[in-house]
Amino acid sequence: MRRNRILDAAEQRFLVDGFERSSVDAIAADARVSKREIYRDWPSKSDLFAAVALRTFPEIEVAPIALDGGANAEPMLEQLALQLLDIFVADRNRSFFRTSIAATRHFPDLISEMHQRRTTAWAGYGACFEQLGAAGIIDAPDAAKMALRFGSLAVEGARFLFGSSPPSAPARRQYAHAVVHLFFNGWESAQKALGQDSIAPELRLPVAVDLPDEIMPLPTMRMPAERFTALREALWNEFLTNGYPRANMGRAAASAGVSKATVYRQFVNKEGVFSYLASDAIIALQQVAWRDHTPSGEAFEQDLKALMHAMLEAHVRPEMLALQRMLVEEASIFPQLACAFYDTQLGNAKHALTQLCRHYGKREPTEIFVRLFYVLVTFGSRFLMTLPAPAAEVRTAIICEAMTVFTRGVAKA
Repeated sequence: MRRNRILDAAEQRFLVDGFERSSVDAIAADARVSKREIYRDWPSKSDLFAAVALRTFPEIEVAPIALDGGANAEPMLEQLALQLLDIFVADRNRSFFRTSIAATRHFPDLISEMHQRRTTAWAGYGACFEQLGAAGIIDAPDAAKMALRFGSLAVEGARFLFGSSPPSAPARRQYAHAVVHLFFNGWESAQKALGQDSIAPELRLPVAVDLPDEIMPLPTMRMPAERFTALREALWNEFLTNGYPRANMGRAAASAGVSKATVYRQFVNKEGVFSYLASDAIIALQQVAWRDHTPSGEAFEQDLKALMHAMLEAHVRPEMLALQRMLVEEASIFPQLACAFYDTQLGNAKHALTQLCRHYGKREPTEIFVRLFYVLVTFGSRFLMTLPAPAAEVRTAIICEAMTVFTRGVAKA
């Protein structure tokens, strides 16, 4: 009972405050025990977090579904997609995933193990994809891999980890319907089948990225431009390396040859520094090279594959993954910035995919299929919980899978 009381208190602290901000003192007070009692069973806060994570994770399970030989495949997979999304966006589970992603910085081996456990647990519903293959409904030699792809699409990747509110029931149904159509038939057939029906407000893409107004524009600093640039780089590297809670403004200032007082005269406080630099990084993303991918003119699928490859290469760069982990970790404190990052990436995907379709005279993708395209290419939240970034051959395999699902689907002809 004492151990469970400690684990319950630790879970609440970790889910509400995150790993960095949670203290053993606070957990001990909540559990009505001494710190010595905690350290008797768990030598460190990291060990306590591992115990909480390994206790909590098995509770996140997916109920099996019956496919009746494949005859009712599409409606049953829609129910599966809705079930997965309901699990993922539940407050407790979403907070748990956020905390786990943030903890990657400290004990990647544990988080990688947890990710594999989630992969295995969620791939448990791979049996239904094996049934579909056996019934001749889909062409998927690796049922478990297709199950993971489907799951990533169903929860819309990492969108809800970046602070977006869970969608309404009508939006969930509309999205699940699109996921299943795409998964079976590819985006062009799916889009044609679904028509141009009104899209639920939660599924629309923002017209413009919403950044905090109060931090823009920034007053001009009284120092040479080169020194200001060095200061900005030092501050940003401090955040990317250590995360927001552990970032030390004095340490970063010293590395740039200025005082901490100079930093605060410019940005007011640590929150101001982060808001400005994160906003600056998000604005810079609007100029990423893959956004204006130039078609070769040889074939649509060839150029689509090249675009996907460029997107994934940019996505898994270490500094990009560090930025995403940090924004996920701080989504409850800086929700506007976290959502702005994800919206910017969706806007880039829409621009690039639309330009490519126009070049080849194809119908432009609707907003739902832009979302699905982005999730397929980046594989959702997969690389936020794994270190190091995937090897080249893994990235190539991911793009081949994404191409298959997006262009043709997995239904047997």
